[in-house]
Amino acid sequence: MKMAALRWKFAVESALLEDILARFRDMTSGRVGAARPVLTISERELMGEAQRWIRRNLDAPLKIPQLAHELGVSDRWIRSCFRAALGIGPYRCALLQKLQSVRGDLQQGPAGPRAVTIAAQRHGFQNLSRFAEQYRSHFGENPSATLARSR
Repeated sequence: MKMAALRWKFAVESALLEDILARFRDMTSGRVGAARPVLTISERELMGEAQRWIRRNLDAPLKIPQLAHELGVSDRWIRSCFRAALGIGPYRCALLQKLQSVRGDLQQGPAGPRAVTIAAQRHGFQNLSRFAEQYRSHFGENPSATLARSR
């Protein structure tokens, strides 16, 4: 892929991620004029709890049955609320949060021969080649390029 196309893809994906996160913030804040109300107040509260649980557990694979048990709701409820509120499922949401967290670590953390590996594993990525593929697909560059550019 040409560099301009990769930059464009990265810009679009970043804008989509920011939109998703903004929609979530609006949805959970209950602000007037926020994203259209797709969830009830109690559903918004539970979605907020779900998002916080996912953030607290970024280092482990997302297990929807475990999340559902923690919240006292069904697996189906979690999937449908994520789709209604964010337009994506919980697995995709967790993956995007993990990728964004790794990127932040690479941009701010110490450099070293294993910096990418350490950052990826810290956020629950065990298969490093799959991680690199997902990172490259989402950000349009290799994790090592992010690390090199931040120095």
